[in-house]
Amino acid sequence: MVELIKEAKLSVRLNWALMITGAVLLTIVGLLLLHHDVANEEKATPESVYQPPVATNVPEVAPAYSGKRLDLNLATKGELMNLPGVGDTLAQRIIDYRTESPFKVVRDLKKVSGIGEKTFASICDYVYVTLPEDGR
Repeated sequence: MVELIKEAKLSVRLNWALMITGAVLLTIVGLLLLHHDVANEEKATPESVYQPPVATNVPEVAPAYSGKRLDLNLATKGELMNLPGVGDTLAQRIIDYRTESPFKVVRDLKKVSGIGEKTFASICDYVYVTLPEDGR
């Protein structure tokens, strides 16, 4: 009976040893194959290496406004057109609005036709207001 127990323990130990040896061998083979693939990719010609397709018809993102801050009551049409989201028409509307009633606060910019929350949010950090000397 003692010999059967010894044989069983030996059998269990042998099975564990075989499983561990197999796992180590599989790991080594996997690493060798991985190294082989990497080494072959380095030698490959550029045409055979995957390259993602080049996107076409993608609109360019306008660069962030990097100019000086503008006084809404004094800025020229050209200066206003440099603000993000402001084109020729909107710049003219700003000038027309301030001709009738000068801006008292930057928030008054929302009263100009065509300037909603989104446009105002993109402009407000780049403008300021000084009241005209006549106090209108």
